[in-house]
Amino acid sequence: MANRFGCRQDHNGRKNFILTGRKTGKSTEMLRSNHGVMNQIPECNTTLALVRSPGLKPIYLNLAFALLAIMIVVLVDILIKMIGLNRFYLVNSYPITILVLFLVLLIVSFLKSRRIFFYSIIIVSLILFCETLYLEYFGRFIPQQQINDIFSDFNEVSLELNHESALILYALIPAVLNFILFMGISRLTIKRATFSFAGSLLLFMQISFAIWVFNYKETINLNPQPIFLNTYLTVIHTLTMYATHELPRSMSMGDRGVEPYLASSPAIGERILPGSRNVIFIMGESLGFDHMSIYGYGRDTTPFLKEMSANRNVVIMEGISSSAKTSITVPYVLNVIKKPDGMKQILSDNTNLYRMAKQNNFTTYYVTPTDIDFLKSFISYMGVKYIDHFIDLYQQENGKELMDEVCADYLEQVDLSRNNFVVLHMRGSHTPYTRRYTKPFARYPVTDELTFRERRLNAYDNSVLYTDYIISKIYHYLKDNTSNPTYLVFTSDHGESLGEDGVYGHLNNTIPVIVRVPIIIISLNNADLSFVDKLKRNAINGGMMNHFEMSKLIGWMLGYEETPESEQHEGYYVNGNRLDGSSGFIKLVFNDRKELIEQASKKLYARSPLMDNTSKKISASTEPVHKDNDHHL
Repeated sequence: MANRFGCRQDHNGRKNFILTGRKTGKSTEMLRSNHGVMNQIPECNTTLALVRSPGLKPIYLNLAFALLAIMIVVLVDILIKMIGLNRFYLVNSYPITILVLFLVLLIVSFLKSRRIFFYSIIIVSLILFCETLYLEYFGRFIPQQQINDIFSDFNEVSLELNHESALILYALIPAVLNFILFMGISRLTIKRATFSFAGSLLLFMQISFAIWVFNYKETINLNPQPIFLNTYLTVIHTLTMYATHELPRSMSMGDRGVEPYLASSPAIGERILPGSRNVIFIMGESLGFDHMSIYGYGRDTTPFLKEMSANRNVVIMEGISSSAKTSITVPYVLNVIKKPDGMKQILSDNTNLYRMAKQNNFTTYYVTPTDIDFLKSFISYMGVKYIDHFIDLYQQENGKELMDEVCADYLEQVDLSRNNFVVLHMRGSHTPYTRRYTKPFARYPVTDELTFRERRLNAYDNSVLYTDYIISKIYHYLKDNTSNPTYLVFTSDHGESLGEDGVYGHLNNTIPVIVRVPIIIISLNNADLSFVDKLKRNAINGGMMNHFEMSKLIGWMLGYEETPESEQHEGYYVNGNRLDGSSGFIKLVFNDRKELIEQASKKLYARSPLMDNTSKKISASTEPVHKDNDHHL
């Protein structure tokens, strides 16, 4: 449609010059070029107005903007990866992340005000700079729990960064590139269709909320974690979680039932000389000691460990987990966390086992056959920057599902003549159980004529039998290939419910079998176990240990001064679904008969229907369950 002009009388009786057309993006130029035409209509005032005529919006320019913006997003991510700031980008689900961001940027492209768009780019670039700087320095993105601390301790943060000018320079590169490229594409797409700021903001809030809901299970029920596959989406997630959870919680004066836990760094008690010690720590998955014959289970699921139990260099303890979730237990174990709300302790790195190992002449390893998408909810809290060799065997095999035996095989690549702290994080007995063992270990049948519970029980016990084999293989390799003192420590992140109270899985930390885990310590080549003996003597129940005490033991193995005081006198804490303790916890205490009693504590965000205020005795079940026709999903 061609441009048209004429006069229109407004409500004050004045006649104004009107120019209509599709080319509204160049309104000023059009009016100037038609000023001579306006003079041909003397009855019109010099007040100029512009009215859009109906017509198709140039949506294709908005699409072009979003596509170009996505190219910038990917470029910035690649740049950050090249700088070496985040080794966990660009994994299998990255295309889905980019698709979500494309929708966000398409909404952003409808912003009408160029001034708001300009300020928005500045703000995003500044946030990107802060996130990159934090990631570069601490090895993780800014957690929403620490945003308040950054503002309150700004002078301390600034003082610390003044000595790291190179980090600031590296962090500036992605931020400046982001600003320049986004300003460039905003100029190229000046004719794009626009909405008002309020409309664009509303749509942006809606899609941001959709992203938040999309990640609801992962961020609320599991753990508010600050690492995604993409920097921009991480920023959205962190700010959303801060605004909806952390800020209201920090402003609340209510009693959360727990104080933030913070401990100082232990002193080095023994300087470990080169080539004098190995510490191999195996973290199993979903393995409760109720299904291990070494603890009295009726089926012979742990023949190797049962045979080894007579050895005086083997310590078998009934363990209590830090939590019923991997994303809580792993950070708590690797950071030696005693109580709920361990975020300050984790972020301080004061008692991070990897940091402690590096500081005392150990080479550090983290080896896992697990898909990194499974690890992303806690990978930021492990102390990644202190890990010399982060071995994701799943990615090395191009996403091929692997058995835990690859962890044992990887030890062949470790120089055991040096000091090594090796964490082997296995898949263990995580569902689906039938994929956690090989055919030679299918001792118990999993056939259709069995009940649902029988099939799950049999498959689970097969996976326990396979785990026993893996421990055996690791032990024999260490025995044959080490001459220096070596420790082998095994535990599981949590147990598993196989129909108890009609519940399956491990989502409820109030069910006893889910928090009961094995803790097994094996000493090779005359490695000292005196710390364990002192701990057992100081305990109310010398046959029990929790994850915190086990972590202290590992710290002692790494050469640090750790007090062998038992936590049983105060009670064992089992955290809820969040690292900051805000989803509640339970506390386990002992009576004078050495019985472990479950005590309910405050549950804030979620309360289990199975939890009541009565105490009940927790005792290990030694009878295997063979049939149960009453329990089905």
